[in-house]
Amino acid sequence: MIMKKRILIVEDELDIQEYYRIILCGMNIELVSAFNGIEALAVIDSGKRIDLILLDLMMPIMGGEEFLRKLRFQRRAQIPVIICSSDEVLAARLCKTGQAQIKIPKMSKVRFLREALNENLFNLAY
Repeated sequence: MIMKKRILIVEDELDIQEYYRIILCGMNIELVSAFNGIEALAVIDSGKRIDLILLDLMMPIMGGEEFLRKLRFQRRAQIPVIICSSDEVLAARLCKTGQAQIKIPKMSKVRFLREALNENLFNLAY
């Protein structure tokens, strides 16, 4: 039996979380959600295996940039991160420094999101 890949969606807007759930429905994926960086770090610290993170940058309490800094430097986690944000400049900088693998526009077309996931989760079936 093939183990489902687990994606952590770090997004403060419930409707956008739902958008990702709809897009990814039918793929061999389990989705876990967090509304900010603090909740996302708690998921990771719980020991739950996370194969990939879809990350918004602009969130209350702890935004995506601070979350990435804590993820990479305090926890030394090498989980692939796809930034899904409207802040193109910050997203590009975080990718350039190697903190994230790829950036795609927030509310991106289904094809772009699936291609990014396919590249980072090793040929997901859908």
